[in-house]
Amino acid sequence: AATAVVLEAISGGLQQSEPQVRIAALDVLREVHIPDALPAVRRMVADDADQEVRLQAIQLLVDVKDTEIVPALSKLAADNAVGVPLREAALRAVVAGDATSYGQQITQIAMTDDAPANLVAIALDALIHVGDDEAKHAIAKRLIDSRSLLRARAVEAYAQVQGDDAAAHIVP
Repeated sequence: AATAVVLEAISGGLQQSEPQVRIAALDVLREVHIPDALPAVRRMVADDADQEVRLQAIQLLVDVKDTEIVPALSKLAADNAVGVPLREAALRAVVAGDATSYGQQITQIAMTDDAPANLVAIALDALIHVGDDEAKHAIAKRLIDSRSLLRARAVEAYAQVQGDDAAAHIVP
């Protein structure tokens, strides 16, 4: 009975109009893990109006190692219509969960010419673990990127997928 009351209170907090209240409810879920509340948290990631609430919901789901959210996060990471911080958090969560299963989506992000540099950098780091030919091609493409951050990340990633001595032959 007590668990039902706690779940009802947390669920109520997750549905409040004030973002600070929803974030506080997410904080409670960090301390008191209630699996029955996870569907509501997943919905927050998908459609909450407040970006900070969505970011906190993603972090909570990563912390509890929720795998059901990963396909939705993969789509969110590639969605140009949402803010960059949200896309970055979604991609970090995908990478933390299972980079190899989402290698194709991560590769697409790394290959997108107009993708934000930090998002591509996260993808490049993840592609090290994917290691297939498409991932290697995406990494190699960024060796000549106009952005120095991405060239540097690509050199590091290239060295890891091709062997440590490969970086010595690259001039970024």
